[in-house]
Amino acid sequence: VTLIIWGLFKKMVIADNLGKYVDIVYSNPDAYSSLYIIASTIFFGVQIYCDFSGYANIAIGVGRIFGFKLPENFDMPYFTRNIQIFWRKWHMTLSRFIRDYVYIPLGGNRKGHLRTYVNLFASMVICGFWHGAAWTFVIWGAYHGIMLLLHRYFVGEKKWGVGVKFLDSNPAVFVKVLITQALVFFGWMIFRANSLGDLMTCIQKIIFFDFSVAGTWYAGPIQLAAIAGILMILICFILSFNKKIVELVKKIIFFDYMSYFSRQKVQYWVIYIVVFVALILLLAPPETPEFIYFAF
Repeated sequence: VTLIIWGLFKKMVIADNLGKYVDIVYSNPDAYSSLYIIASTIFFGVQIYCDFSGYANIAIGVGRIFGFKLPENFDMPYFTRNIQIFWRKWHMTLSRFIRDYVYIPLGGNRKGHLRTYVNLFASMVICGFWHGAAWTFVIWGAYHGIMLLLHRYFVGEKKWGVGVKFLDSNPAVFVKVLITQALVFFGWMIFRANSLGDLMTCIQKIIFFDFSVAGTWYAGPIQLAAIAGILMILICFILSFNKKIVELVKKIIFFDYMSYFSRQKVQYWVIYIVVFVALILLLAPPETPEFIYFAF
């Protein structure tokens, strides 16, 4: 029940509310500046995670009620330090399906380096096709295929950075996580664009750094959020030099909250459930769209 309520909260409160703003910007990206494109892309990254993982939480929770143990599908993918680890933790059942029924049957890594690269790239393009026949999905798959190829070549084969002690330090890991997620969220921009024309508009706006937001009633909050985000990143980078703070943050982020809530006494557990249900009823938008996952 805890998983079901948490899944509904992620879907109805977080994903659906963010989706309203994402739809507005991506329906006509030419009318918005770079700042809006970036903000809506970040919103979409959070939206699709909460939508997908919320659906998975609900399915796992329902399965446990009936005595079935379904596999976990997401494992903190937005805290990964490289693109290969990201795909091990994002939509894990799909990743395993692509590996077992596409990559390995094509030959996997058993037929030399060049064939391995071709198989890996082809697998990700097929992954893009799995999401839909639109060119944006195909390009998204190809984009991730290229990212995985580059990682495999430079880190897996050439061993760039392997054994360099500094690169395993907390500040370096923090930067690697930021870079990885920047690449992932750029991919979400490709994924979300309604057409190739809209995608080119988004890329052009980001390249030419059009950060004007004047003339809209929400310009102030958007600018404030951008400044707050930059300051937060700088503060987190500075704090990453303190090992005790890093360990504390790790404990907070990776703590198993679901198990903690489930182990509470019945009266406390009921209070938690009532609070979350009340939040869902109060904060969920009037019209709840279907899960994004259903489109695939």
